[in-house]
Amino acid sequence: MAGGSTRKHAIVVLILATLAGAGLYLFFRSHPSSSLVPEVARVSKLPQPPPPWTPTQIQDLLSVVASTEAEGLRPADYKLEALEQGITQRQFGPRLDALAEEALASLAHDFAAGRVRNRHRFNWYIDYQRPDPAQLGAQATAARTRGDLRSWVAGLLPTDSAYKALRDALASTQDGGRRDRIKANLERWRWLPRDFGHGDQLYINLPTYRVDLIRAGERVESYKAVIGATDMPTPVLSAPVRQVIANPDWIVPASIVRKSKLRPGSSSRYTFSTRPDGTLRVRQKPGPGNALGKLKIEFPNKLAIYFHDTPSRSLFGATDRTFSHGCVRVQNIEDLAGQVVSNPERLFKALAGTNTRSLSARPNLRANVVYLTLVPDGAGGLSDVGDPYLLDEKLAAALVGRKPKPVTLSQKAEKAAPPKPREIRSAASHELPASESVTPPPAPEASPAAPTPDVNDLSAPRKKDSANDSTKVGETGPRQE
Repeated sequence: MAGGSTRKHAIVVLILATLAGAGLYLFFRSHPSSSLVPEVARVSKLPQPPPPWTPTQIQDLLSVVASTEAEGLRPADYKLEALEQGITQRQFGPRLDALAEEALASLAHDFAAGRVRNRHRFNWYIDYQRPDPAQLGAQATAARTRGDLRSWVAGLLPTDSAYKALRDALASTQDGGRRDRIKANLERWRWLPRDFGHGDQLYINLPTYRVDLIRAGERVESYKAVIGATDMPTPVLSAPVRQVIANPDWIVPASIVRKSKLRPGSSSRYTFSTRPDGTLRVRQKPGPGNALGKLKIEFPNKLAIYFHDTPSRSLFGATDRTFSHGCVRVQNIEDLAGQVVSNPERLFKALAGTNTRSLSARPNLRANVVYLTLVPDGAGGLSDVGDPYLLDEKLAAALVGRKPKPVTLSQKAEKAAPPKPREIRSAASHELPASESVTPPPAPEASPAAPTPDVNDLSAPRKKDSANDSTKVGETGPRQE
């Protein structure tokens, strides 16, 4: 009896085990990504190593590396000599494959996003998401497998006609200084997103000292501008235009409060309060003498840069218009603001009063601030619009890893502006008379109601060597105008 019971029990256990095994098999078959089989799922997602390079593919890569010179880059930076040696000595195998992968990855990144990494050194703050190395690697492998490597790499470059004009100019000149400036501008274009400038925009190329209103790719208005001084340069950035402020107030930076010795009761043009940290907060009231004038056009950015009016309108008659503390002053900004806001009638009504009013901007409008010193001239060549912040030499040096040449005071004056400034005109441009456009700026106008030194001198020419400890680009916090 006992033996029979044991055999029955063993049979039952065997049947149950068989059923359990069959159930698990069916479950895994219908749930291949189940967490109960993590190793199976994980193995299927592991990146596969690239296939070996063939001699033909290495030759294609050498051709691509050689083409970097036409883009203002150095073939030597992409393993040219080592690759040529590997081909000559027929050293095909894992070592040459790794060298080729490294060269192609570096080259693809530099074509897609630029070679110089630290752009803030060049006052460049346009956000641009760098290409994903894994995605670039997969695309590169596919391109060389189908024998289309050079075409794929060329597709990573900017397609704008300005970039092509720069590349053509580089091929046609042997002058070292000119070539360096072209290379610097080619690099700046590689820093820009490939869809940059599409759609409606307020566009300013800082060396031209002009703000252009562009719609559907066409410039419809152009306004003179005053940009940041050389010791407080206007940064390169891009942001959506959100609102226009009529009759803005102005929060005076703490540094200027200290220098001007502003205190409660010193002037009726300011209001005073105490911040939680105990420091004095000084607000300049709206009005004709306000440092921001009657209007401010805002586009949110971490550096607190915006377009605004100014009480010192005579500065628009200067050739070198680098006088502000970083923000951009715009001539005839009332007209520009009327085309920016969604409801122009509300804007003009607000300007007729004295209260501060915020008005929404038209949708899908961006402010694009760039720094390009060589631009197409419309006749197939390039126009030199000047290098007011003297950045070309520094950027050209960074491209090849050398120190920039020192610049003397006389060279600064010579480089800051082109020999004959080119004003971009259109039928709707707002220009000063020709006689006034070449008149040097007058001495700063005194304001009898302001304390000494006059805080409103922020709107007048600044001494380029004067101390200024208000927040600068690259430091913590925004820069105030």
